[in-house]
Amino acid sequence: MATSYSSRDWSRGNVYSARPVSLGHAMTRHVAAAVVVFAILQIWLVNAAIGAGAPRIVSAVALLVLMALAIPLARRAERRWYGLAQQALPSPTLTARFRRDVRRVWGFALLVPVCWISTALFFAPAAIAAN
Repeated sequence: MATSYSSRDWSRGNVYSARPVSLGHAMTRHVAAAVVVFAILQIWLVNAAIGAGAPRIVSAVALLVLMALAIPLARRAERRWYGLAQQALPSPTLTARFRRDVRRVWGFALLVPVCWISTALFFAPAAIAAN
């Protein structure tokens, strides 16, 4: 792989050995973990919102947000870094871009569920009063 960085690998007791890891593989791990955290956070917040009086349609919208927004964006970030890992030469700027994209992936995974569920809870009393 053209682009890689050293990850710390503790193998055979206290012996430290560094092995290169492709940035594409590293992004895959971050994306997979972020999607799982996104889904868990979303399920937890949707259950809390329904318990607080939000309409049950919120759970359907939550699934739609996950399938239509989160998964395609995560897959696009993953594909981008597989392409960069194959084509680009290792450089500090590439590593900085990788770290920026990892922050974006995790920021999206943590902030989007909180923002849209809090918005749903904000408008839930108006929706309940209208019925």
